[in-house]
Amino acid sequence: ALRGAVTAVLGDLGAVARARLCGILVERLAKLKPGPLRDEEEQLLHDLFHGAEGADLVELKRLVDTTGNNHDLLHVINAAISDEARRESLLEHFVAQAERLTTHPLHILSDIDMTIWIGKFGSGGPKFPNGIVPGVLPFLRALGARLTFLSARPRAWETQTRRALRDEAGIVEATLLCGDVQTLLRSLYRRSESRRLLGQRKEAAFARFE
Repeated sequence: ALRGAVTAVLGDLGAVARARLCGILVERLAKLKPGPLRDEEEQLLHDLFHGAEGADLVELKRLVDTTGNNHDLLHVINAAISDEARRESLLEHFVAQAERLTTHPLHILSDIDMTIWIGKFGSGGPKFPNGIVPGVLPFLRALGARLTFLSARPRAWETQTRRALRDEAGIVEATLLCGDVQTLLRSLYRRSESRRLLGQRKEAAFARFE
């Protein structure tokens, strides 16, 4: 019933409506076991993205990536959608639409710790007192670009990290590519290899995002 009602108006839905429906479906799919109902709702989630093109698709991705609830587009593709054929269909659609874009939004990829602010997490970096790195926020505002943060902080800390970005740096909207607890713990016990371990994890996260 849900798919039929949405499908009837799917062509008229803008990016905001699609993003809200995406959030609802991802939440529902997390609770559904394999079966006809899950298959129907996965198809609807697929159709929400496959029916968006050009600038609308770019905006839809931005809205989904910046929700701050661990349900970014990577989660949609790799977890919410379990069917390999649907997954491949969406990836092919994204590539095709990217090739047709005539203008591309400015996009900044940045670390957080020792780049946006100096704090207890991380090591190295510029030798400033704890707090926001001088000049970094005016620089980001002047560029007016989309922000994606590539961090070693594990996914379990995402809510805390987003709250700190909002409260301490005034950054409300950003994509967050997280590390994992296992790599973080290994880096703490193998201090001599910590930068290599964290760097490899960040490289893997960026490769998935790219």
